[in-house]
Amino acid sequence: MRGRTYIRPIFNLGIGLSVITASLSGPGSIHAQDQEPDLSHRQTQFDIEVRQGGAAAAGATVSLDMTQHDFRFGTSVLSDEFLNDPLRQNSLVEAFSSLTIINGFHWQFNERTELGLADEFYEAVQVANDRGVDVRGHAVIYPNNRVWLNPRELLGPVTYDFDSQTGQRTEIDNSAFHDPEVHTPQFLQQRIADRIAGVLESVDGQNGRPLITEFDATNELIPRNTQEAFNYFGQQLVDAGLYDSEADVVADWYQQMRAARPDARLVINDYGLINATSNQAVRDQAARINEFIAAGAPIDAIGVQAHLTLAVSYEDVNRRINLLSELTGLPVEITEFDNHSGATLTAEEQRQNFENVLRAAFENPNVTGFTLWGAYDDTH
Repeated sequence: MRGRTYIRPIFNLGIGLSVITASLSGPGSIHAQDQEPDLSHRQTQFDIEVRQGGAAAAGATVSLDMTQHDFRFGTSVLSDEFLNDPLRQNSLVEAFSSLTIINGFHWQFNERTELGLADEFYEAVQVANDRGVDVRGHAVIYPNNRVWLNPRELLGPVTYDFDSQTGQRTEIDNSAFHDPEVHTPQFLQQRIADRIAGVLESVDGQNGRPLITEFDATNELIPRNTQEAFNYFGQQLVDAGLYDSEADVVADWYQQMRAARPDARLVINDYGLINATSNQAVRDQAARINEFIAAGAPIDAIGVQAHLTLAVSYEDVNRRINLLSELTGLPVEITEFDNHSGATLTAEEQRQNFENVLRAAFENPNVTGFTLWGAYDDTH
């Protein structure tokens, strides 16, 4: 399998030299679920020659151990659970190559120092780094008018909360925190710029800081046929004449992120693509992403949340992954898979959904990783 490897010689040749040459195999073909999968895109061919004193050594035995797979296999976890529960931490580090630490990085919580969540988040990232596990940053800009996502001073006089269990939207009076004379669109624009630079540089691995190299740069950015998701920030900036279009707003955000962290992988993360009754949502998403790219947004990959409320087939998952990648030219990553707790799925439908999405993701060369949105029932 393609991944990080090390050589462990288990022979005694005195002073010798192990020479390894490797060539990566090309992408495999997509297949039906009942056919044997072609996993050549997940594999690397190695030619190993062991020499002693310039000559080939006959009869040597070499052992290769893969220390980490190139395909991201991750899960989400709360920072306090990861830090304070040794059994949970050890099991997650053993089972997964990646973690999404889902508190302490959202804008509001990252700035509310009295909660201590930011310090706890950064400590958890450092522990994961030290234990050889990558961390995904979720999320840099989450431009919804939902009260717990962003600093309340940036939101309108009426914000809302959303109950994912019931689907109910509750309006909240935010007028006490909203001063239109101070919180102008120019103020919003600068606060976003400060957020981008500050949070990306806080996890750049420099000067003793922990390291994150992949981010959900924007999250739930593209409108759906519900009231819960819309680019609230972008609309304000366009209406104020600071940008010509929402695509220009998004492109500017991504350009700022690229400037702050040229080494980082920037993902546009959204939902409702796998969990759909047709391919139209994928086509709409691809069209909007292409608008952002045309405006200059350096988007590296497409994050697909995959919170499932209905049964999906292996063939539908594969088709939508391929369509999304073909229409945009970008790789895909399953970033938040679960069977949604509010859905009326049977246990067998949940099991089959898990198998269908995970198999399709691993077997499809357009996909770079799969993150399970919680590995424990008590936090899922």
